[in-house]
Amino acid sequence: MFNCKYCELNQEIQTSKARLNMLIEKKHSNLLDKSVIYESQKLDALISKCVYCNRSTKLLEKHTTTTNFHFHGVFYYSGDEHLLLNIIQHIKQKINKNELVYLFMDPILYMKIINILSTDSKIENIKFFKHKHPTKDYSLFDIKNTERCLKYMEEDALSNGYSGVFFIGQPSYAIKKYSKKDFLEFENILNQVLKNKKISFLCIYDLEDYLNGQLYIDNLVMSESLETHDCQVVL
Repeated sequence: MFNCKYCELNQEIQTSKARLNMLIEKKHSNLLDKSVIYESQKLDALISKCVYCNRSTKLLEKHTTTTNFHFHGVFYYSGDEHLLLNIIQHIKQKINKNELVYLFMDPILYMKIINILSTDSKIENIKFFKHKHPTKDYSLFDIKNTERCLKYMEEDALSNGYSGVFFIGQPSYAIKKYSKKDFLEFENILNQVLKNKKISFLCIYDLEDYLNGQLYIDNLVMSESLETHDCQVVL
């Protein structure tokens, strides 16, 4: 385990996060303000340095949007404000493309997203994924059933007039509800089962947990996140 708690880069991230939070408050929670977006992008750059620190691994390409299906991207966030600023924009893009959005995350975070989007977006396009197959007792993270779960999600979305599915998953929430082993196995097979499906995935990793305790996001989970995803998503 790296000594991240007292790392100079960690301190820079905390300072940048504090600046972003104060700026969001100053701009009355206007997440589209150019200065807010710019500060978020600076925080993204620091986070990238942190994620790759002391690792010999591939560099993930950086994408500003999740435009394609069978896409498996990753976003590293530092605090709820940084996450919401970024994730809201991606969800809006997907709603505008008439995609059905599934969110699998802490219910409190889910409600924050719904409350923000309810003012100007079609929240009927958003569903909380309850980690069970809608008609049978299948868990999404039960590996042998993953493909049929995704197939059902796709067919259900298309039959109801949506163009596809956008799924956002929070690894810390998944690990808490299941196990680290199950989650990592799921991540390793996801690229394979996404092929030829009108589904894209975005996994949102809590950097704060990694830097300050590693309750769910530890060195193994962080390292695997760099190996199993197509690209790193930034605003």
